[in-house]
Amino acid sequence: MNRNVLRIGAIALAIAGVGLAVILRGMLAPMPPTGPLALVEPQPGSPQARTEGVLEITDECVRLVHPDDTSSLLIWFRGSVTWDATDRSIAVSTPDGGDLTLHSGDAISITGGGGPATTVESAGSWVRRPAETCEAPEWFLAGEVRIAAPE
Repeated sequence: MNRNVLRIGAIALAIAGVGLAVILRGMLAPMPPTGPLALVEPQPGSPQARTEGVLEITDECVRLVHPDDTSSLLIWFRGSVTWDATDRSIAVSTPDGGDLTLHSGDAISITGGGGPATTVESAGSWVRRPAETCEAPEWFLAGEVRIAAPE
């Protein structure tokens, strides 16, 4: 009886140790470079507001400049975008499982949701907050991104 209890205890301890190692590895693994991307954790639901404009990528911010010359700070879901520092581009996952590479100056349309700059804290659970110098009258949480059709 005691031998079985010891075996079960040893197995439980080994399982707990493996679980702890996996958790610690995830916490200690370096986060891929995020460049100027503001990131939040993925969340359920997908607001269907739509906006469009020209992508503006600076050293600290990613904005969408609208046709009326106003701008929105773009916020992305972690795991849906990848920053490429070599050519300062953003790879965005598409609904069909592909990637769309975006550069500063690209005309795009985006579905998602947002609000005025004063409510940016409500965008979600932050992975990487926008730089304090990233000012825009509003923010927009990017969902699906498409290259805008030429006018």
